Amino acid sequence: MKKIALAVVILFGLGLIFNYGVQARMNGRRAGGYGEHSGSGMMGRGGMHQGGMLEMMAEKLDLSSEQQEKIAELHREHKLEKIDKRAEVDKAKVELQALLDEDDVNRTRVKQKLEEIAKLRAALRFSMIELRLDVKEELTDEQIQKMEKLRFEHRRKMMERRMGECKEGKPDAEHQRRHRKK
Repeated sequence: MKKIALAVVILFGLGLIFNYGVQARMNGRRAGGYGEHSGSGMMGRGGMHQGGMLEMMAEKLDLSSEQQEKIAELHREHKLEKIDKRAEVDKAKVELQALLDEDDVNRTRVKQKLEEIAKLRAALRFSMIELRLDVKEELTDEQIQKMEKLRFEHRRKMMERRMGECKEGKPDAEHQRRHRKK
């Protein structure tokens, strides 16, 4: 009976984490404030390669063709790395589920697997930060200032949008998470 109760509690916790991630993504943000990526900044939502972001950045920051090529290469390398890291997380989650499906659930092994998943996610997060820093190294001081200004403006617009949703009676994901029925 204790095994079943433990499995239910762990699955419920994982369900809450998954649900929060889904809600955050539906609201245009990544889960966890920065579980895998916060979604804020010039390189949010998967990087500059999506939706012409590199072209927009090249225009707004007046990037040279050399800078554009180098930044595009950084993003390609990062994307390949991200695919591998996400696959590692997914595999570990499958392994966790197998541990939870055992008749005699070993709490120590479950905890170790959860810690492994957390480390893999932290590594994924860190690779996102490394990408941001690597891109920044390719920019001039003036371009960095412009990028920061654009990032600030983007955050302001996002905040205004969220505040508008709250005024319209549409609470954001953070509000929903805090006030979810237990």
